[in-house]
Amino acid sequence: MTINLVNESKVINNADAFTIAHALTLFSNQVCAAWQLPNNPIAYSNMRTNGWNICIVDKFPNPAMEGIALGYHEILNGQPIGYIKAQPYGSSRSPLGRYIKSISFAGKTIMPAKYLPGLVTVMAHELAEMLIDPTIDKYKPDSQQRNWLMEVCDHTVGLYIIPVLTYNVNPVFPDFTWPSFYNVIGKAPYSQLNVPPAPFYLVKGAYGYYKDATGVHKV
Repeated sequence: MTINLVNESKVINNADAFTIAHALTLFSNQVCAAWQLPNNPIAYSNMRTNGWNICIVDKFPNPAMEGIALGYHEILNGQPIGYIKAQPYGSSRSPLGRYIKSISFAGKTIMPAKYLPGLVTVMAHELAEMLIDPTIDKYKPDSQQRNWLMEVCDHTVGLYIIPVLTYNVNPVFPDFTWPSFYNVIGKAPYSQLNVPPAPFYLVKGAYGYYKDATGVHKV
């Protein structure tokens, strides 16, 4: 299946959108490998299709999401769709994020590498969650019988790059959890960067939703 990336923004040029689609395909391949799913390439288009769409927008179609999210995904006409703000981190940030190499001297690290997220980072976040739970209704129980919604980028933190040699760029992508994270006896690694130390463990900065007999909760 090919997922359609649509640029509906007036501030993102088509050349950047095309590069983002190529970069997202590499990220999608990593997510699909970790979850044993068939690869789902991302193709740039100037219009939506009847299948899966990820749309770069200047305003969200749901006004309630303005000011509280950089992107979100939902079901529209029976198909998954994602919406991502064209400038989630402001106009000064590159659409691909920014990677600054570490600086070392005499065998010691003076400045560690820095990863600044961009548009592609938010798009990858929504893409990963669409791939793993396209209908937004998959839950996994922890040892306390709390059923966690499988939003794989919410449950971990961390950024990394996947070099795109064709365009000589280093887009910045978010960490995502692996199937082992949702298994109470799962073995490490629990995410692409192996950030969580145990299944269902939310490190600082991570968050999630679970439901139990009393309702739905965010932690």
